[in-house]
Amino acid sequence: MTRAAVVGAGGAGAIHADAYSRLEELGVKLVGVCDVVPSKAKDLALKYGAKWYTDVNELLKDCRPDIVTVSTREHQHFEPVIAALEGGANVLCEKILAHKVDLARMMVETAEKRRLTLAVNYNYRHLPTVRWLAQELRSGRLGRARLITCNAHAFGWHHSIDILRYLTGSDPLSVSARLIEKEEERGYPWDYAGEMLYIPSRAATAAWTFPDDVQAVLSSTRGDLKDFVIHDITVVTDRARATIADMTTSNISGRLEVFGVVVPPEHPRCSLADAFHLSIRAVVESLQSGVPPPTSGWDGLAAMMMEAAVVESNASGGAVAVRPRIPP
Repeated sequence: MTRAAVVGAGGAGAIHADAYSRLEELGVKLVGVCDVVPSKAKDLALKYGAKWYTDVNELLKDCRPDIVTVSTREHQHFEPVIAALEGGANVLCEKILAHKVDLARMMVETAEKRRLTLAVNYNYRHLPTVRWLAQELRSGRLGRARLITCNAHAFGWHHSIDILRYLTGSDPLSVSARLIEKEEERGYPWDYAGEMLYIPSRAATAAWTFPDDVQAVLSSTRGDLKDFVIHDITVVTDRARATIADMTTSNISGRLEVFGVVVPPEHPRCSLADAFHLSIRAVVESLQSGVPPPTSGWDGLAAMMMEAAVVESNASGGAVAVRPRIPP
């Protein structure tokens, strides 16, 4: 049996708990839920027949989970992730990994030292349309990528950064970025320290150079709509043009359009919760089979370094190199 626990019983934590409860065929059991608000921990735990806690260390000692989801606020990831790793549990952390690069690196290094898995829930990689596009690019059937453009709602900015890495299969070499940031529009859960962008406010544009002369342009702004477009992604190759359009909050997988050598298959609609479920299942399956997770702590750190480079480029007024993540 794979024993699972959730730290942080808010909206994301509730989806993780539900996802674990749906993995009975994989031998998964939700054994504990922790939140600093007792009523939130209790309500979510009792819904799935688990124990509830307000202290992470008590949960770890009592439940001895194999995997712990950390779905607290972004600036509160570090302490429970380290506690879980030090307590001998693998961790699936919500994105972004941390609010500071140095803290994220410590989290990754702790997992390496303990020989445990640290995964990051960049769940959009598991959307059927995104997976299909990545597979077609890897196989060469679509041709060689030349340009990737992505227009994103601010809430999807950090997902867009990971999608660029996923589609190109590499880290960028450099970035040139411009931001129009309004303090009153930021809405960050932590003090803005000038290191992470995470959710742009008024406008953000970033032009990336990837290996093999692949260029990528990411643009983003914030708005508050009931059902809004999270992403529109277009990949232009030497043989085709592929677009994932209308990736909305009600169907985050969007709609595929390909002009060129490949006819895309029909893909099912996918809700935000479905995307979480696909990602969490993939992480559990990777743990059970002893292979690396779909998005590791190193992937999470690399995405953060891309965010930090955007902020640095905006401050300097020019292109900057993206520092390598330096995996072991």
